[in-house]
Amino acid sequence: MVETANLIDKLKKRLGAETDVDLARKLAIDKSTISSWRSRDSLPERYVRILQGEDHQTVLTPPLKWGPYEQYAFRLALFRFAKARAAAATSRDYGTIYRSFSNQGGFWLLMRDAQKDLAKCLEEQTSVMDTAFAIVLHEDLEAGQAATNRDLAKLDFIKTTVSTTDN
Repeated sequence: MVETANLIDKLKKRLGAETDVDLARKLAIDKSTISSWRSRDSLPERYVRILQGEDHQTVLTPPLKWGPYEQYAFRLALFRFAKARAAAATSRDYGTIYRSFSNQGGFWLLMRDAQKDLAKCLEEQTSVMDTAFAIVLHEDLEAGQAATNRDLAKLDFIKTTVSTTDN
């Protein structure tokens, strides 16, 4: 019982919810569902995965309804995307810029990775979101070009996958 209650509390913290009703609203479920989790002493796997950093429909949820976790992940993903696309953005060649920024799917892949990286940091190093963001951002800056290459490889993979499926 303690384990499930602890996981529900972690889920509330992750999603910026103060009460069970707030959490239910953020997860788009009925408030009685959370009570049933407590009474069964069981949290469905898909909600446990949120605690592990997997996306829970961030793309489908308007940013105004995002909790702190999604907001920090978005900032990290935006930083990574901007860093990876900096050369294209400053090229002054329309074709290069258009090709680099025409596929937004890559950004959401970076968003998912940012969520996972923050979740891992929250689990292993700190329980404070602002500190986790600072740690992961610092690690990216310390890694320098290697971090940028990692993100470019992901963006190129998405571009290649989309090009292949379009043909």
